Amino acid sequence: MKNLARMIGIIAFIAVIGFSMAACDNGTSSGGGDGSYTVKYEITGPAVTASTVSYYNESGAQSNVPNVSIPWTKTITVKGEQITVACGAITEHSGNTYVAKIFVNGKEVKNATNTGTVAVTYVIQ
Repeated sequence: MKNLARMIGIIAFIAVIGFSMAACDNGTSSGGGDGSYTVKYEITGPAVTASTVSYYNESGAQSNVPNVSIPWTKTITVKGEQITVACGAITEHSGNTYVAKIFVNGKEVKNATNTGTVAVTYVIQ
C-alpha cells in the first residue's frame, strides 16, 4: 500500500511539473559568449529525506533522484536559445514547508513554496 501511495505521489508530481511548465514565466537571462548558462537548482526546508527530487538535466531530459537529503542543490550548464529548466521534490512529510529555487548565472530567477511537494519551472530566453 505504501508503494502504491508513493507511485501516486510520483505521478502527481510529474503532473505538477507539467502544469507548472504550461504556466511558467519566461525570463531573459544573459548567457556566456557561447550561449551557455549555469543553472543551479535548490530545494530547502527541514532536514529530511525526500522521496524523489526531479530536475531537467543538461540535455533537457528529466532526471529523477530517489532518497535525496534536503537541503539539496544541483548545478548544471545548459546551452541554447530557449531552454526550459525545472526542479521539484516529493516528500513524505506533508506538513513541512519546502522552497524550490532556480538560479541562472548566479541570479535567482524563480522560486516556489509549498508543503510536502514543491516544483518550479523557468524558461531561459
